[in-house]
Amino acid sequence: KPDNANPVNRILEKVYEPIIRIVLKWRKTTIAVNIIALLITIPLLKNLGTEFIPPLDEQSILFMPITLPDVSNAEAKRILQVQDKIIKSVPEVDKVLGKAGRANTATDNSPISMIETIITLKPKSEWRKGITKKDIVTELDAKLQIPGVVNGWTQPIINRINMLATGIRTDVGIKVFGQNLDTIA
Repeated sequence: KPDNANPVNRILEKVYEPIIRIVLKWRKTTIAVNIIALLITIPLLKNLGTEFIPPLDEQSILFMPITLPDVSNAEAKRILQVQDKIIKSVPEVDKVLGKAGRANTATDNSPISMIETIITLKPKSEWRKGITKKDIVTELDAKLQIPGVVNGWTQPIINRINMLATGIRTDVGIKVFGQNLDTIA
């Protein structure tokens, strides 16, 4: 069967033919319009791959310190209790809930050396005058400098998304692969 026997082809040809005739008649104008369209997209390409949605303020903080890998259960529990007490001493903090090690779920593969503490903040109207969330994190980080513990700060929901997507527990991370540890180091 010829192409024009198909009703869809006939409709498309009726639409396409007048357009192609105009484009061929106005070749230079058509090329100029396309070049202008291309130039307009160049600034947009510079932003390609960046986030266009501002980060969500979850009104809570996730404190994720890591201790030494061989920490005992008793020591992890002691560190968690000390940290929770220090965190609760900040006036903007409403509730503190911490856990050491893994929960009984398939999505949580944390070792005992990894502590997670969710810090719920009071409404901003109850905060000290002029203080921001960043100030609270800075204050908490200064108070929570414990030998053998490396602090990490993020938000609970975005951290779960990042961990599930990348396997890295922070916003920025580096994965190093190789056969020989001496060569990598």
